[in-house]
This record gives sequence, structure tokens and C-alpha cells, in this order.
Amino acid sequence: MGVDTDVLIIGNLLLILLTAFSFYQHVRALRNKNIHAFLRMIKGSMLIKMAICGVAAFIYIITAGKGVNAGGVLGFMFLYFVYTLTEAAIVMKLSKQNKNA
Repeated sequence: MGVDTDVLIIGNLLLILLTAFSFYQHVRALRNKNIHAFLRMIKGSMLIKMAICGVAAFIYIITAGKGVNAGGVLGFMFLYFVYTLTEAAIVMKLSKQNKNA
């Protein structure tokens, strides 16, 4: 299909690290009794994850020049949405079990 597997592997590793950090922040937020702190941590971790992914894609596009692999970038975006939706579903299930949330 013309997708550069190296781009997807590096993107996937970046997403694994970012999702682990974001999930850790969400679990910490669930333990907080203050709803404002909870929302701040949830929004902050998602914003950080989105910003780092955007910067990583921008750096790849700038450094690759005319050799940008569009399939790799689109695959990275798809993986971002899959990871984010999965993380949100898990956090929602955890929040239903938590008495503080």
C-alpha cells in the first residue's frame, strides 16, 4: 500500500509512551475529590498528548521534505484516534467504579 512501516513503528512507540503518561494522569485525576482538578488533569493530559503528536508529525513532514509518506502520516493519525478512544473508554469505565468521580 506504500505505507512506510518505519514511520508507523516510530509513531506507535511514541503513542504508547504518551498514552501511558496520559493514562497515569487520568488515574491520578480519578483519585482527586476536587472536580476542577479532575477536569484540569484530564484536559491537560489530552492536550499534551495532542500537541506532542502534532509536533512529531510536523517535524517528520519538515525533515522528510518531498519524500513525505502520506500513508504513514495518516496511519499515525488513525493510531492516535484509536489509542485516544480506547483510553477514554477505559477511563470512563474506571470512573463509574470510582466513588470520587
